[in-house]
Amino acid sequence: MSTRLGSLVLAFGAGLLILFVLRFTPFTAGYSLGIDALAPANGLIAGPWGSFQDLARTVQAAGELKAENDRLRAEVDRLTQAVVRLPELERENAELRAQLALKQSQPGYVWKQAAVIGREPSSVMRGLIINLGTSDGVQVGMAVISSNGSLVGRVVRAGASASQVLLITDVSSSVSALVQSTRAHGVVNGQRSGSMLMNYIRQGETLKTGDKVITSGEGGTFPQGLLIGEVTDVRQIDIEMFQEAKVDPLVDLDRLENVLVITNFRPPRLD
Repeated sequence: MSTRLGSLVLAFGAGLLILFVLRFTPFTAGYSLGIDALAPANGLIAGPWGSFQDLARTVQAAGELKAENDRLRAEVDRLTQAVVRLPELERENAELRAQLALKQSQPGYVWKQAAVIGREPSSVMRGLIINLGTSDGVQVGMAVISSNGSLVGRVVRAGASASQVLLITDVSSSVSALVQSTRAHGVVNGQRSGSMLMNYIRQGETLKTGDKVITSGEGGTFPQGLLIGEVTDVRQIDIEMFQEAKVDPLVDLDRLENVLVITNFRPPRLD
């Protein structure tokens, strides 16, 4: 009896096992087949999405690159401007230092700085136009000097806001002068060559190249002691009463950008 019962139990268990396998095996296989069937569709979805992400990254990188280029271009422009401005600042600094040295050496001078805004185009006259006039206190006859104290010329015409300056190298310019080292007197006249000639120097006076020539103050046209130029050549003829010397200005009058108008010296009026 027990053997028969055991056999029935064993058979029942085997049947349950077969039913279990038959019930769940198709589901598992179908699930696996479903997953395999969806795989190509997943690839079709993932492919375009990956391409879109690559495109987005490319656009972002291009935007960042353009922003960097714009920043670098702006920096190059700024540095270029700084390079251009630096020599101007150095020139301005040197000019201010020269004016300070002039002020210390000539404390009696009072001046106003003027910018050169024009040059006389005519070959008949050598002159400058400056941006100061009668409204700034500039008057006809006032002496004009450079920042290092060299004589440039004098005001010959003054408007309300601009004035005309006759250069010492003009043929109509005449300045009473003396040689600084020997105190030999003479008269410096402008020449068409842009240089100057010091005339009426007595033959007995010692004169050599390199001597500095300054204003004597005689006649009251210019203050005394302004630097006119330097002797570059001496001409002596024994049979003549006077000797003469070529004098070159110590500043390039054709390249002046700023000048100083001495406002506390006015030549006497003869009228």
